[in-house]
Amino acid sequence: DPFCEIEYKGKKFATKVASKMGKAPKWNEVSLILQLDILFDVNVLEKIKLTIWDHEKFKSNDLVGECTIDIFFIK
Repeated sequence: DPFCEIEYKGKKFATKVASKMGKAPKWNEVSLILQLDILFDVNVLEKIKLTIWDHEKFKSNDLVGECTIDIFFIK
């Protein structure tokens, strides 16, 4: 079951594991934005790194994929 790890300005946040959501999981966690304190300013040259993991109970989590997004392009 997947979960998403987000890195922004040196802070990390991990969503809850999306259990039983099939191949199109959704994370609707308002606390994600509050905890990361993201301010979308066009002058900001920061990036957000998203990493998707497959949660494993008895071994290391498996990497599904990752990407980095420039804040400038989110607005």
